[in-house]
Amino acid sequence: HPLYSKKNIVKGQYIRACRMTSRDEDFEIEKRLLRKMFRTRKYPDDLIDKTETEVTERRPSDFKPILGLPVFDTVGPVKKAHDNFGTVLILEYNACAKMVRQTIDKEWDTFLAFTDLEKLKNEKLRIVYKNSSNLKLLLKNGTNQEV
Repeated sequence: HPLYSKKNIVKGQYIRACRMTSRDEDFEIEKRLLRKMFRTRKYPDDLIDKTETEVTERRPSDFKPILGLPVFDTVGPVKKAHDNFGTVLILEYNACAKMVRQTIDKEWDTFLAFTDLEKLKNEKLRIVYKNSSNLKLLLKNGTNQEV
């Protein structure tokens, strides 16, 4: 790939990691995996370093997680939340979606009491739906999932 494409690929993957991880520990793991992947593919080290630094610095303001947990600064002993997008649960849309939503709405507080999501106790749950896998997609992707 030309250099401009490599820059965009690297930056896009680091931004994806920012948006898909809420915990700093998970983000650090993703950064290590991305660094290893790009080095294996012979991307320039200075490009990887510069992009990783830029995206990491902009994470609290520009590349916030999209899945409902706040981004925390872990510098020093105090954790400070930068933002909170609310609690978002993504469900696959299918014939059982309505029943699943009703059950989750009814049992949300019980679920929070038995999981590590306790910090979300005062948040209003938002449920969004994604398309379910259909036969065409399953065959195209070669997955062995039940239809």
